[in-house]
Amino acid sequence: MRQILIITADTNDADYVNRIIDSDHDRCFYLEESNIIRLKRIAEVVNDSIRHHNWCTGEYVTEIDTPKNMYKDILTQGDIDFFTAYTPYAEHGIHTITSIQLLTISDEEEIL
Repeated sequence: MRQILIITADTNDADYVNRIIDSDHDRCFYLEESNIIRLKRIAEVVNDSIRHHNWCTGEYVTEIDTPKNMYKDILTQGDIDFFTAYTPYAEHGIHTITSIQLLTISDEEEIL
């Protein structure tokens, strides 16, 4: 069964970038059940953030607004590294994870 994970992030005033991870093609990001469970747990924490920007990378990082500082009492450094490996990236970084979708494809038809 094929799975596709789509993570969307805001990079600059509603300029969105996506990271698409396909279990059939991205072997290093194979979506095993244990990884899905971990992603869901971390996504719940990020979604519950009271900050306007919930995941700052690149130029959006300040001393305060790093994932490590924002979630230091909830997520481990291992969780942060794990989640960061799945998030999209842009030239100047991202500041907000806006959606995470997991698609399970049970039937495919190649048309061309």
